[in-house]
Amino acid sequence: MKKWTILLLLTVLLLGAAGQQKSLDSTQQQVAAEKPPIAMALTFDDGPSAKYTPQLLDGLRDRGVRATFFLVGEQVGEQAPLVRRMAREGHQIGNHSYSHHLLEECSDGEALQELQSCDLALRSVLGPGEYWVRPPYGSLSDTVRETWHTPVVCWSVDPKDWECRNTEQVVRHIMDHVEDGGIILLHDCYDTSVAAALQAIDQLQAQGVEFMTVEELLARKGAEAVPGKVYRKIK
Repeated sequence: MKKWTILLLLTVLLLGAAGQQKSLDSTQQQVAAEKPPIAMALTFDDGPSAKYTPQLLDGLRDRGVRATFFLVGEQVGEQAPLVRRMAREGHQIGNHSYSHHLLEECSDGEALQELQSCDLALRSVLGPGEYWVRPPYGSLSDTVRETWHTPVVCWSVDPKDWECRNTEQVVRHIMDHVEDGGIILLHDCYDTSVAAALQAIDQLQAQGVEFMTVEELLARKGAEAVPGKVYRKIK
C-alpha cells in the first residue's frame, strides 16, 4: 500500500513540474514574441559608383532592404539615373559634401558652401527634399553643424571597409557589433564592401534583424529628427 502511495505522489509531483515548465516555456515564448526585433541602419558613403552601386541596389532589392546613401555632390549629376533609381526604390539619400573635403579643415564659410553645393546637386536631380548630412570623416565644426538645417548622421559600427578591402573581415566585424539602433558605415565604391553588405544582410535577416533607413529607424524609436544634432546610434 505504501509503495502505491509513494508512486502516486511521485506521479503528481512529476506532472506538476511538467506543468510548471510548460507554463514557464509559454511565458518565455510570449515575452520573446512581444520583444521587438533588432533594427539597424545600413549606410553607404562616397557614391554613387557606376560600377558597384547597381550591384548593391540589385542585392538590396532582392532582399527587401532599404538603406541610406550619402552621396558626393560632384558625382551626382553624371550618375543622375542611378540616383533616381535609389530614390525610386525607397532608399534615403543624404549629403556627403560636394567634393569630399575634410570640412573641419575648411573655413566655416567654405564648409557650408560644400554642403550647400551638394544639396543643390541633389535637388537638381531629385527635386525638393531634406537631404540629411554626413560630413566626410564624420568631422564638422560646431558652428557649421548648428547652422545647418538637417540632422547630422555619423555611425556606431565601423568595419573600416575602405582600409581592409576584405569581405570576410568586414562581415565578421558587423556580426560582432550587432546592436539595436546601430548605424553601420560602409562604402558602395568597393566590390568587397558590396559583397560584405549582402552577406551580412543574409546572415542577420536569418536571425531576425531588420534593416531600414536612418530616418525610418528614428521613427521606429519614436525619436525626433533635430537639425544640427549628431546621431551615432538611434536609442
